Amino acid sequence: MKIITLRNTPYKEKDGILDVVSEDGLCSFLVKGLYSEKSKNRGLINALTIAEIEFADGNFKNRVLKSAEISYTPVKANNEYDYMVLLMIVQEVTLRLLQGDEAKQIFTSLEKTINKIKDTKNPYFITLRYLFSVFGASGYKFDPSSCVFCATKHNLITFSFNDGGFACRDCVNKSDIIFPKFNNNQLYAIHDAILQKEQTNALNREEFIEFLTIINEFIKDNYGVNLNSLVLMK
Repeated sequence: MKIITLRNTPYKEKDGILDVVSEDGLCSFLVKGLYSEKSKNRGLINALTIAEIEFADGNFKNRVLKSAEISYTPVKANNEYDYMVLLMIVQEVTLRLLQGDEAKQIFTSLEKTINKIKDTKNPYFITLRYLFSVFGASGYKFDPSSCVFCATKHNLITFSFNDGGFACRDCVNKSDIIFPKFNNNQLYAIHDAILQKEQTNALNREEFIEFLTIINEFIKDNYGVNLNSLVLMK
């Protein structure tokens, strides 16, 4: 079974509980000797580590890890600041915004995101794209094809989480929300992120931070959660 580590919690002495996401959703299990310096499973402590695991047979109070083969761990001592913050954002939204069955839908997207954040020229777009996959899995579907008010596909100038998509120039004032006005590259970035497309237009660090400000308010209002990682990207 392939898993991705989300969080580790000390249990007894050097044992630990891992909270992970798999193709079956969210789950937890006991790892004996997890915090021992000699443990061959110690690498599972690192958030967003990808591994193939097997559970031990037997009548245990908690599921117990039998074996693990780590295929990739993104956390290294020489990682750059932005890279580490992006990983923290990905970890926290997965852990705090999704319920068990919802996590099934994002497993493949999460695995691709972890692998691409380090290697892509535009990690900010990759992270934005993942955020939209989480929103979609938890029930917030956004229409990227046309204005949410009049259905035109032309002159789309802004995006609103609360109204569920884009608004055109003629309809921008129909919402109670004051829409932030984005440039074309930003609108393309949102559109492609919703559709899980590969990025074709530049999304720079400053634009990503602007998105995070809006996303943070959306998460607070609709999930009732305050994500600590979002404010680290400054």
